[in-house]
Amino acid sequence: GALRGLVENGQPLLQSIAINHVVTECVDLLTARADERGVALLTDLGDVPAIPADVEGLHQAVLNLMTNALDVVADTTGAVTIRTSFDTMDRVARIAVADNGLGMDAGTRARIFEPFFSTKGQKGTGLGLAVTRKVVEEHGGRIEIDAAPGRGSIFTIVLPSTPPESATPQDTQGPAR
Repeated sequence: GALRGLVENGQPLLQSIAINHVVTECVDLLTARADERGVALLTDLGDVPAIPADVEGLHQAVLNLMTNALDVVADTTGAVTIRTSFDTMDRVARIAVADNGLGMDAGTRARIFEPFFSTKGQKGTGLGLAVTRKVVEEHGGRIEIDAAPGRGSIFTIVLPSTPPESATPQDTQGPAR
């Protein structure tokens, strides 16, 4: 089913994976669809160390964001850019999916992760982003959205470079001084 990313006992199966490899696989899967519509699928892959992640879950999450981006851009003028980067200060990896679609207003942005909320009418199940957020949160990560009407949207998956198990509750207050 849609939530099949939940491996044994609900924990993601973490192994050290190269994020750029996952992104490249997702791009390969969607290239034909983008080409058919004359949409540019661009990658800007940074120097990202291997991080602990569930490869299937992450693949699903990135694919969902890229599919959504493809769905909202126009034929022939559409562009979807996937950037990866590593923040050496915060020790987080970022996967950003940017589109040049219509963007969204604050109301849509507030509801975008609700299960079954969709802006795509009959086409959308409304599960993609809910699943994506669930996967990312299981990794101890988060999704950031930068979107405004008329200038497209950027969805960024932010993943810690250390496994979520090692985070103790007081860690969430920021680094200990």
